[in-house]
Order: sequence, then structure tokens, then C-alpha cells
Amino acid sequence: MKRKMKKIKMIISCNLLILFMAAFSVYCAEPVNPIQQAKPSTPAATAGSSETQAPPSSPQVMPKPPEPGSAQQGIRMPSPVSQVAPAPGSAYSYNPAGKPDPFKPFVDVDVKSAEKKKEESIFPLERAEIDSFMLVGIVGDQSKRMAVVQDSNKKFYPVFVGSHIGTRKGKVTGILADQITVDELDDNNKVRKIILKLRKNTTR
Repeated sequence: MKRKMKKIKMIISCNLLILFMAAFSVYCAEPVNPIQQAKPSTPAATAGSSETQAPPSSPQVMPKPPEPGSAQQGIRMPSPVSQVAPAPGSAYSYNPAGKPDPFKPFVDVDVKSAEKKKEESIFPLERAEIDSFMLVGIVGDQSKRMAVVQDSNKKFYPVFVGSHIGTRKGKVTGILADQITVDELDDNNKVRKIILKLRKNTTR
């Protein structure tokens, strides 16, 4: 029994010795650098060092005030112009008595004649008054008739029911065997009837 215990102790001591030798050999194999390289400083540290190492800025030089009697002292800034209030009672009032109307045109314009020329029709029957036309003929039957009128220039024009005649928007509303009926507007914009009768003697 004692021999077995000694044998186990010998085995354990041998194993421990082997482990110690292996650890020592690994330690001896690593290279040892006696001089340690300096660790790089962080950007924050570098920035801090640069800020501390920056030379102090030179103080700003203030301009000297102009000396008495110099040209700069003679220049003065213009003072703001103060608005002068008008004196009471000096307001101008316009009296139109005996003076021409500034809004009246220098040339008198006939508005009615201008509007009449503007509204002048391109049709010959609508360029003259109804009284200036003369009924010279009627042809056709009761179902359909046509009238012939003559103007002051001896020109003839056919007229049907619904034809426009005259300068007051006249309109032919009926054609009989011996006359035609025209409805037109008067000065009060009311409809009035005008009858043109057929004349046997067409000479003027």
C-alpha cells in the first residue's frame, strides 16, 4: 500500500515538473523589447496640446482719435433734416368760380353722332330712314310675296317678311297686295308701326 502511494506521488510530481518546464520554455521564447514605443496620442489630446501651444494673438490696435486742427477733424456728418410743419392757416383752397372746368375736354364731341356712325350698318336698307324709301312694286300671292322699294339714289331693293329696313332697327312684319307694314323703335324705345303704300306713279 505504501508503495502505491509513493508511486502516485511520483507521477503527480513528474506531471507538475513537466508543466512547469513547458511554461518556462514558452516564456523564454517571447521576445522582450526593453524600449517600449510611445503610444500615439489621441486627436483630442493633440488638439488640446496644439491649442495650448498656439501663440497668443496680438491685441487689436484701435485707431487714434484725430488730432486737433487736422483735416479729419474738419469733416462733419450731415445732421438729419427736420421736417418743418406748415404754419397754421396757410392751406391752399381752390375756388372754381370764373375758371374753366379741368375735366371738360377742349374739343366738343358729339357723342350721339359718333355712336350713330359707329352703329352704321353695312346693308343699304339700314343706312337710311324708312320715310326715304318708296314702295314701287309687290309680286307673288298670299302664300309668299316680295316687295320692291326704291331709295333716294334711284336704287331698287327686294324686301321680304322679316327683312330689316331703316336706321331704327325696323323689321318688315307683313306684305299685302298694296302695302307693307314695318315695326321699328321710336325715341322712347317703344315699337311703332309704319305702313308704306304702293304708289302707281314711281317718278319723283
